[in-house]
Amino acid sequence: MTVAIYLIGLRRQISEQQLESVVEQRFPVAAVKFVNEKNYSGPLYNHFNWGGYLIWSLPRLLVSMDGRTNLHGDQRIERSLNTWSGLRGWESDPELMKARLVIGGVNDALTTLMRTDSRFKLVYEDAIAVVFVASTDGVLSN
Repeated sequence: MTVAIYLIGLRRQISEQQLESVVEQRFPVAAVKFVNEKNYSGPLYNHFNWGGYLIWSLPRLLVSMDGRTNLHGDQRIERSLNTWSGLRGWESDPELMKARLVIGGVNDALTTLMRTDSRFKLVYEDAIAVVFVASTDGVLSN
């Protein structure tokens, strides 16, 4: 099986550089690099879709959500998705309120709302992702 995948890759001229480019277009690669450079700590609040990538790229931080649906349960997943969609009650999501670090998509409804929330400070942004840290002015209690 591995040989077949390798041969298909050779035939389609798929390079490591091309694969890295695809990953950089879909996942918060540069944001993770920034978080590592600044040595930010958690708890981390993240979207379900990026959980697996963040587990791999930030192993020192526990993700709030990932594709292991049997671990998280339907209610928790629904709450997280509602929060990321900016639906009523997003501002009181217990996991978001405990977060010291948030990594989200640049166009996610939640990240748009967080830009005006004094409990969080935008510290990084690129074409894919944003990074917020909990405010240090005492407004947010952990």
